[in-house]
Amino acid sequence: MRDLLADFLRFGTGIINLLVHMHHTCLGPACQVPRVQACCKCVSIQKNGMNKDLFQGNFEDFELPTPLQEALGQMGYEKPTRVQSETFQPISQGKDVIVQSHTGSGKTLAFLLPLVTKVDAKAHTPSILVLTPTRELTQQVYKQLQQLGQATQVKSLAVYGGTSLQQQIQALQEGVHVVIATPGRCKDLLQRGELSPDAIRHCVLDEADEMLSRGFWEDVTEILDRLPTPRQTLLFSATLPGEIQQVCQHLMQDPLHVDLTQQQSSTTCIDHILYVENSSWPKPRNLLYILEIEKAKQSIIFCNRRSDTGLIERYLRNFGYTVRALNGDMPQSVRENALQEIRDGNLDFLVATDIAARGIDISDLSHVFNYGLPESEEAYVHRTGRTGRMGKQGVAISLAHPRNLAYVDRLKTRYELTFSQREFPDEQNILHLQAQRLLAHVMHRAKNVEFGQYQALAQSMLKQEQAVNAFAFLLRSHFVTPSASSHAAAHQTSSAQKPVRTKSSTHSRERQDADEAQATATRHAKKRDSRQGSRETPHDKCDKPGEVRDRQLISSNRTSSQPNKKTRPLRSAKPVRLYVNLGKADGFADLVSLAYYLSQESNVDLGCFTGVGNVRDTSSHVEVDPQEAEQVLSALKDSSYKDKKLVCERARGPGRFTTRR
Repeated sequence: MRDLLADFLRFGTGIINLLVHMHHTCLGPACQVPRVQACCKCVSIQKNGMNKDLFQGNFEDFELPTPLQEALGQMGYEKPTRVQSETFQPISQGKDVIVQSHTGSGKTLAFLLPLVTKVDAKAHTPSILVLTPTRELTQQVYKQLQQLGQATQVKSLAVYGGTSLQQQIQALQEGVHVVIATPGRCKDLLQRGELSPDAIRHCVLDEADEMLSRGFWEDVTEILDRLPTPRQTLLFSATLPGEIQQVCQHLMQDPLHVDLTQQQSSTTCIDHILYVENSSWPKPRNLLYILEIEKAKQSIIFCNRRSDTGLIERYLRNFGYTVRALNGDMPQSVRENALQEIRDGNLDFLVATDIAARGIDISDLSHVFNYGLPESEEAYVHRTGRTGRMGKQGVAISLAHPRNLAYVDRLKTRYELTFSQREFPDEQNILHLQAQRLLAHVMHRAKNVEFGQYQALAQSMLKQEQAVNAFAFLLRSHFVTPSASSHAAAHQTSSAQKPVRTKSSTHSRERQDADEAQATATRHAKKRDSRQGSRETPHDKCDKPGEVRDRQLISSNRTSSQPNKKTRPLRSAKPVRLYVNLGKADGFADLVSLAYYLSQESNVDLGCFTGVGNVRDTSSHVEVDPQEAEQVLSALKDSSYKDKKLVCERARGPGRFTTRR
């Protein structure tokens, strides 16, 4: 820690007095911190370098109407990709087509472009139905179609669960030409008679293999059975499992099979990098150090568990990053806001489950990180396919446990990937990089702030024996923000004129509402995860009609959009006090050594321990952040220290601590 302090002081001796001042002063809205130059190990991204093999022909060859050609230019399209060129004519001619093509190759425009030319703008009933596996993909197709529709007067509607059913019904009654839907909500509207299948002449199954893996295929076949014949059916899929092939035989008319998977590779534009987990550090710290080394911004971090997304979001925020979590338990509005923030460049990282691994197109996403390798090899390809899109260069970085190296070997063989394995540098070097970044963050926020009155005090503090501890406390106070629930409690207390610690007053109400909705969803997730396991399963049928979960999400969504509406008070988020039957007699001289031992055993970062507690001869008390308390208790249950059975449980009674680390 002293070396870290020296690094900070090397860049500016006024840092402590600055933090003291910032601890007591509102500095205005959160700002964008200038990026620190990448270290020598950072991979260079050729953002303007394109893979020429991805493109084929010209849009002029399609003989599109002039307004549509102008719309393509405004959308930034110059040349069609191979999948667009190969499929335009057969789709325009009305043939059923099966397309196999990798992610990031332009499949969405491949079916939208020829279909919009077939729409009768004077009609009032939908003639095109596009089925997608996720709400996020539904929104993406809808937005792209909106841009094309402005030039062609084609009206479209996105239909999915978690949003107002009545508004969707009203839009259908007013008249639309194209419906983009998830299977569950589409089936619901068909059963209610609100979506008429009679005029539908073109049906697209987008990411068909994903709909199969998510358990939607039965709904898909029921929907197809209700559609009129003859019709044109288009199927886009990365793979063709047996069940999909059976549907192709029975529900498609002499389909043309366009397989581009042998001619293109979703991995040729991606550098694959591997870090083997350092077991001496908690796993979140492994990820944090990788981010410090790689200097990446505007990236997605993929997690296997819903609970991990919230954990990593909080952890990275505590070190100055702007982060949002994204998983299937969140209200739809929160999920859409998170995606929009990363698209707008307002986030450093989006921490997501595989819900963001399919069909989500974010421009110039330079990096993708895997906090853990996914269970299936196909999922790895889809995750990493979020970068290196449309021929641009990207980087995929994975944190792997040593036992997962055989999995990496299978990826190398199956997809002909080349992994570059990197070693963690010395921890002090990583801390030096972290110090540079945090200093840049603090100094950027310190612009136009007068803190001269603290300079003499800061110089005096630096000479004191406890200067490092004081500095560490100020860093924690500056970067670690209270949770949404603690903010709500603090707000109520401040109304009664009681001294409390609150968030910066510059946080917008919209952001608070989103955090509260996310906290509520996370609590629901933890309850369900304790019963069913916490992995984000592929059979996430949140779009099924009549599901209780949809109603809960809608309810949460309404709550977050009505800040003046009274809601149930949130639980207090104050630290949890734990009792442990270890003390000085067991070799723990102080709270620091005990907290370090507990963090190593529970894989909870040391920074999650508040530094409050006491150490006695045979027992001790420690405080830990509420989000990590259960992880500590679970990890230490039925364990032992040397020959002694370890007891760790929630402390009884209010208790008062006198010792701080």
